[in-house]
This record gives sequence, C-alpha cells and structure tokens, in this order.
Amino acid sequence: MNSTITKELLFDHFNGTVSARQRRLIDEWAQKLENEELFYKYLLEWELSRPQYEVNVEKGIAVFRQKDAQTDIKDVITSFKKHDVKIRWIWLAAACTIALLFATGWLFQKELIYETLSTGPGEIRTWTLEDGSRVSLNANSELVLPRWNFAESTQREVILKGEAEFVVTHTRNNARFIVKTPEGVNVTVLGTQFTVYSRPGKTEILLNKGKVQVHHSARSNRVALIMAPGDVITLDNQGKVAHNRFSEPAQYAAWKESRFVFEQTTMTEIARLLENNYSLTVKISSAELAAQTISGSFKAQDEHELITSICRILDIQYHMEGKHVTFFEDRSSPQ
Repeated sequence: MNSTITKELLFDHFNGTVSARQRRLIDEWAQKLENEELFYKYLLEWELSRPQYEVNVEKGIAVFRQKDAQTDIKDVITSFKKHDVKIRWIWLAAACTIALLFATGWLFQKELIYETLSTGPGEIRTWTLEDGSRVSLNANSELVLPRWNFAESTQREVILKGEAEFVVTHTRNNARFIVKTPEGVNVTVLGTQFTVYSRPGKTEILLNKGKVQVHHSARSNRVALIMAPGDVITLDNQGKVAHNRFSEPAQYAAWKESRFVFEQTTMTEIARLLENNYSLTVKISSAELAAQTISGSFKAQDEHELITSICRILDIQYHMEGKHVTFFEDRSSPQ
C-alpha cells in the first residue's frame, strides 16, 4: 500500500472527514487495479463496524420533554388533527426510505462479501481459487464464494447453479470444501476431483478421485451418502436417488472440450440440454420425434453446430428464429 494511503485515512474518507487533496489522492489510488481489492476490503470492514443508523435515545427524550414544556397541549392536539393526513404520508415516506436504505445497504454488503464466477450461453471457463482449488464451469453456470479469506477458512463453502468440475486441494487446517445447490444438495469433501450438475429438476454428482459425502434435504426424507471413485449419484426434486457406477469417466467431463456424448439420449433430453446450455426455447413437433434417441460422440463449438449435427444424424429438420428452435421431421413443417 502507498505509505500515504493508510487504513486510518481510508476510514476517515468513508466517514467524509478528509480534505479535498486527500480525497483526490485516495481516488487516484483506488482507481489502480492492484488496489481495488484492498479498498473494498477496508470498505467492508468499515461498513460492518458501523450500524446503518445510530439512535440517541436520551437526546430524543430530552428534546421531546423540552418541546412539551414549551407547547400548550391543546395546540398540539389541534395541530395533529389539522395535519393528520400530512403526517401519515410523511411517516409512510420515511418508512419506505428506511426500508430502501436497509435493502440497498444489504445488497451492497453482499456484493462486497461474495464474488460470483459465471459463464454465459455456450461459454466454458476455468478458474483457480484462492486456496489453489480449480473449478471449470459449463455453459450458463454460476458459482458464488466468499471474496476474502477463502483459503484460511475452516470451512470452504460455495454455491453452484449449473454444472462444474472441481479439483479440490487439501489445506493444512483440513478445511472441508462444501458445494451447495439451490435444490438442497450439499457435497462435502477434503481433497478430491468431482463434477456436480445442478439444473432444474435434476442434480448429478460424479466422483473421479477421493471421497465425498452427499447430503440432500428433501421434503419427505433426508439422504446422506458416501461416494467412492467411479460413483454417480442422481437426485430429483422429490428426493429420489439413483446410485450407479460409470465405466468411462471422461465422457462426463466431455463438455470441457466442447464435446457431447450421447447414449440412447432422447430428443426430449437433448432439448433440455439446449435450453440449459444455450438459453434456447425448444419445441419438438411430435411425441414420436421427442421419443427418438441418439448415440454417439462429436464436438460442437456452438448451438448451431450441435443442432446441425443432431438433425443430420436423425435425418430431421429444424427452424430457428432468434432463441426459439423447432425440430420437425421431413414430412412435417414447423408450427
């Protein structure tokens, strides 16, 4: 840190008590990329050390008593009646303002405390986390994790929406690594390599190396399973669990190479994949076509390559307009 920019000076800046020259120096310092994280770290510390609103009760009572002694009670009642509607609106506006301040304050603090790693439609990215663990996100996925002290924490927690492969490092303090999903599934590990798929209606965990515990809090039952390398666990929204073994783990991480592996995969399942990975709206013209299956492995860099390959293999047609896709057979036409 620049010797002229100290923690105490930044706190004074947040309190609004610095000079114009100091404010200019701080602004120039904070605009540098290497200082951004430290600036927000101290801002968070300052925010958490102060309540949003400090109430001086004794002062308020004293002011009230002073006013009461100086004002005739009849005048007060007359004034209240006269301005009753106005006062109600003032209180309503004040309540709304306070609620808004608390909401925006919480959202601001949430942005400071957590960071979000995300991918867009068709995008695949890999990050190395603060603790040395590596995470690869499939398309349309999101990972939320603490912004600071992730490596030193006694429990490393992240929240996943979508699909990701994790290569987790073991820490000196034996900190557990926990992946949480919106469906109530928690995957707990110490050091291992695994993949988590968390999309609406289905959660799937694949373990490549190490040992993990899977916990699912469903409406009617609670499931806690220990996985060994080669295990695949699939859970639905009703808490039903399927526990299987896989022979070729590489096919479950094929998406990292923009490769798709299908094994008796129905068009209904492919439609769901297109919706999840590319934010498409998919329509299949008939129940017979929806039940058709496809097997094979091929690469596709985007949704157009994938759709074209599927249609060529099944000898079907498609119509695409914007983000809307309709699959139909040669003898039919899109509706």
